[in-house]
Amino acid sequence: RKVVLLIDFSGCGLSNMPPLSVAKECILMLQDHFPERLGQAFIVDAPWVLSAFFNVVSAFVDPVTIEKFQFVTETGEERSQRMAKYFDLDTLEPEFGGNATVPFNSAIFLAESPDPFGMEFSQQLQLHGEGPLAASAAPAAEVSKIQEVEQDKASTWSIFSDPRVLALPPEARAKVRSLAKRFSHTAASSDDYDGLGFFDDAGVLIRYLRTAEDNADEAERRLRATAKWRKSFGLQAWHQGGMDEASAHCRGQGLMYIEGFDLKGRPVLHVRPCAAFTAGRGHHHFVEQAIFNIEAAAAAADGLWNGCPAEPTAFRSISRLKRDGSINDGAFTVVVDFSQYRGSRQRPSIGTLREIARLFQEHYPERLHCAYFLNPPAHLLTLWSLAALIVTQDTISKVKILKGSRASLRQALEPELDEKCLDDILLRMKEAEHRPAGCASCASCCGRT
Repeated sequence: RKVVLLIDFSGCGLSNMPPLSVAKECILMLQDHFPERLGQAFIVDAPWVLSAFFNVVSAFVDPVTIEKFQFVTETGEERSQRMAKYFDLDTLEPEFGGNATVPFNSAIFLAESPDPFGMEFSQQLQLHGEGPLAASAAPAAEVSKIQEVEQDKASTWSIFSDPRVLALPPEARAKVRSLAKRFSHTAASSDDYDGLGFFDDAGVLIRYLRTAEDNADEAERRLRATAKWRKSFGLQAWHQGGMDEASAHCRGQGLMYIEGFDLKGRPVLHVRPCAAFTAGRGHHHFVEQAIFNIEAAAAAADGLWNGCPAEPTAFRSISRLKRDGSINDGAFTVVVDFSQYRGSRQRPSIGTLREIARLFQEHYPERLHCAYFLNPPAHLLTLWSLAALIVTQDTISKVKILKGSRASLRQALEPELDEKCLDDILLRMKEAEHRPAGCASCASCCGRT
């Protein structure tokens, strides 16, 4: 991340200009103690003495740093045209060629809590209630406005300054923040909604906006529909401890579980259809188990849950950065291993699969990074060819069919999954090859859990 400096020297001359030694010290400080932090510096209406000094001091400063300084001497429309190449003119004051009429107020910037940094002053101004609407309001309305703004600040600040939001282009960033304000007065949990860790999650808002093609009204409708569904499904109870217990049961059966990561640090959801997959289980059970594991994978992708029952508290500390240092995109990878699959009786019904697909698309948008089907039988490939009727094209494009020996599968998956995760997949496939035909699960024949 880099910063941009705007320095206005209009009205500055020999009588009131800071000492040249201060200017030199500032340049050297940037170079020596904040490497690669300076994006560009725009020096507006610099007096001739400063230009002369800059030419002299440039001999002692890294050329890369020097190239980042631009002297703006144009006036009027020419200045605006030049600055428009680098800035949104609505965020710049007229002195810099912009259109912003409200002057910067350092008291607002420094008074904001908990942290003023990482948010544009224009956004702070809106939160503070000092904008044009507040300025023209009657005294009674002003008091009400301030109270509303204070409530908004408390509920939206973490979203406004979230690294994932700050990484967006300005227009997209403004849409996410606008959507966040729509939920600022909605309780996290109520009789109607389960919005805990949902309405106040920047990643959720970003994904729903993208799915709705940046239509804020549609994104809000979908978010509220999902929050109602989460309430009816009882997901909050899972997050408050049930997730770990259910995970242990699923993992012990070796049917669906979260284990390992892909090479980008995304968690991997494993699915292994076999005889035990359908034994004594109906539609409701399959839907519940599928949603539980999808929810667990999403929580793991967000850094909220690590699959370990040692810490059962809900919504653990959030890690927004993946292992490669990039910002967490909240997605996960799915691996479906058909090495134990022996026929249609070892999978849920078409109606159940359709229901799971519908719930996944409606309530977990952009959560799937990629899905790998390992050695699926021919009749399932035919079934998958009809999936376009119930699954979006974007989802279909994320599914990769891989067939072949364990060696060929290793070669295909090595660029995608980390070594430990890949070794586990291939080991279970090897075990399946030597398992008796009627064997139900790993735990029943070899004791693996």
